[in-house]
Amino acid sequence: MQVRKPYIEDMPAWTAMRKILWPHTTPSDNQEEAHRIFSGYPIEDEEETGAFMLEGPGGELVGFIEVSMYATLPYYPEKPVGFVEGWYVAEAFRRKGGGRKLMEAAAEWASRRRCRVLGSDTEVWRKESVAAHTGTGFAIVHREGETIFFRR
Repeated sequence: MQVRKPYIEDMPAWTAMRKILWPHTTPSDNQEEAHRIFSGYPIEDEEETGAFMLEGPGGELVGFIEVSMYATLPYYPEKPVGFVEGWYVAEAFRRKGGGRKLMEAAAEWASRRRCRVLGSDTEVWRKESVAAHTGTGFAIVHREGETIFFRR
């Protein structure tokens, strides 16, 4: 599996994977965010947003990661902060190193922007996501309701 930057042709596969990760997003929200990310514009309060795709052995797209840079964020005293907005690998391709490769690409992206920390979050009930975060070097820094915040 290999990690690469997204191409405009990847948008349908990327939006389909986002829909699996966040089933409550509307198609119009997904399309709007896709256009912004694929055009290089930040989504909300971010200063900059990056994205990477994971290609499977046959060239099919099987995962993605979105990472942003913020001037400040709660729970992270370092400035600026890189933050993983979304991280997904198709079930058939999990535990094969692709998720780790995506996370390394996000960490490198943040580091090039002088971020001293990489943050992320997930919901408590997403046990596989919690394990994937800790397995790639993240530590829990805060829990708020059903959300766990990590730092690396």
